[in-house]
Amino acid sequence: MWPVSNDTEERSTAAWRTLMAGLQVSWQRVQAAAGYTPGGAVPDPDPQLTAIFAGIAAPGYDMDRQYTDANEAELRLVAQLRRPSLEAKGAAFIQRATRLGVPGIAEFQTVFAEARADATDTGTEALREALIEILRATHDRFSDRRSNRNARNAIAMRLALFAVFVVLLPLLAVALVYWGWHIAIASGFAEKAEVTFFSITGKYHLAALIYCGAVGAIFSRLIAFQTYDGELTYEDLHRNYRKRMIFVRVFIGGIAAFVVYYLIVSGIIGGDLFPETTNNTFGPLWSTHSVQFGQTFYTMPTPVFAKLVIWCFLAGFSERFIPDRLAQVETNAGSGATAS
Repeated sequence: MWPVSNDTEERSTAAWRTLMAGLQVSWQRVQAAAGYTPGGAVPDPDPQLTAIFAGIAAPGYDMDRQYTDANEAELRLVAQLRRPSLEAKGAAFIQRATRLGVPGIAEFQTVFAEARADATDTGTEALREALIEILRATHDRFSDRRSNRNARNAIAMRLALFAVFVVLLPLLAVALVYWGWHIAIASGFAEKAEVTFFSITGKYHLAALIYCGAVGAIFSRLIAFQTYDGELTYEDLHRNYRKRMIFVRVFIGGIAAFVVYYLIVSGIIGGDLFPETTNNTFGPLWSTHSVQFGQTFYTMPTPVFAKLVIWCFLAGFSERFIPDRLAQVETNAGSGATAS
């Protein structure tokens, strides 16, 4: 008796159970045509295939073997089918292979059609061999897709954890300092001072900007993964989204933000879109005015600080931004040295 799938089973597992049930029915017909009955005089045409179906129906079946057993069952069943059943199964196998995008399926179809046109025993065996090759190619294709799906799920979780680590933990640390300071004031352990979450950020603005570069870097990884998710192979996923590579990308994003900050401070890069310095300083990074929201007053960042945040985020997000700017600076410096 086949186990009944419940609402918690994945759709792929339910589809697998349906497939195996259909294969078992086909196998029972083959056994009946051969005159086999359990305990009878006629031997089982393929005891190993019978054992596969018995093992699947038994309690405690290892679900990690489900697709390997399905492929083995199909291959063994094809080896036992007669010509009419081969032709019927072949059409279904080709349709499934086409849907899965099996490489070379057009050539398989041609071979299958040629074998089908030969009504002799030789044509029947050629038909059987063609179906076996189609099944093997389909299994390889399905295994690749399953491996890619598992890898994508693992990497999506990995990127989410990195995003939490990069984005939320620094914010949580600053928030704890802020609330800890106010608790210390309320308890009398510290003198009262005008300390806000944003004033901490403004005072240590370079660290905040490096943080923005790191956030830009992890954001770029998330966008790239989402955009090219379906196109990435198993090798691409493990080469470009290893823990070490993600960490290096975030680290480079922080360095890029540090470099672009000093490129702006030094005036090497500038323009209307970049923040301007006055007396070699950016001036106040937070407005002295407060904005009321309900019963609470908040200070707001100045346009200068907002531009710094955007450019540092962009430096971390774009892998080519800093290398291109540095190459441009090197070219301009070389031209100036030649002219002098």
